[in-house]
Amino acid sequence: MDKTPDASGSTPDAQSTTETTMTTGHTMSQTPQRILITGGASGLGRAMAEAWLRDGARVLIGDVNQERAAETLAALKDLPGELQFQYLDVRDAASFNNAREWLEQNWGGLDVLVNNAGVAGAARIDRGDMADWDWIFDINVKGVVRGCKVFVPMMKRQGHGHIVNIASLAGLLHAPVMGSYNVTKAGVISLSETLRFELAPYGIIPRWCARVSSAPICTSPCVPRNRHDRNRGQAAFQ
Repeated sequence: MDKTPDASGSTPDAQSTTETTMTTGHTMSQTPQRILITGGASGLGRAMAEAWLRDGARVLIGDVNQERAAETLAALKDLPGELQFQYLDVRDAASFNNAREWLEQNWGGLDVLVNNAGVAGAARIDRGDMADWDWIFDINVKGVVRGCKVFVPMMKRQGHGHIVNIASLAGLLHAPVMGSYNVTKAGVISLSETLRFELAPYGIIPRWCARVSSAPICTSPCVPRNRHDRNRGQAAFQ
């Protein structure tokens, strides 16, 4: 199977296990949103980080590629908001727990979790190795599950939160030779729809999002720009 990072730019086969935190940005006078983006060092993850920073948010990007993270920090250092990086491997629940502990200690919680890290692979069903299926499922599906399991208890205690699970049009339209990728993205959509009803009573708003050209497809309204707008966002979601 040909293995490639998807739009998140995640490189899951990195061997580093060193916990690293880097930071840049400016102090904001108002309380900004607190965002965690997995696979945030490049690609779609970096683009989302940039957009939130321009809105004055505090963004923690988690990724296994520390070199790309350093490049992203340097490129976005002059934007408003606050940008930080922590090593985060979505295959490892301990990485998520480290990020949760950092967020609790430094920002007092989390408003938006973006499960963005993912990979792609291609092989015909009679040629692909089951190890390749295990690899892509561990990242694309179980990585999302791990993120939700670690941060949902925090969001329940807060009484609010947003979870954005990055899916793909591949989860709805099933191209040949992309079986493992298609199945994982369909799984992300199914999980998100399940959590939509499961977590609504706790003020937590999950959604999945995919892109068609430059237009995103999302299952609920955009994340409110600040925590004071969360009630309006929840009402729109319901």
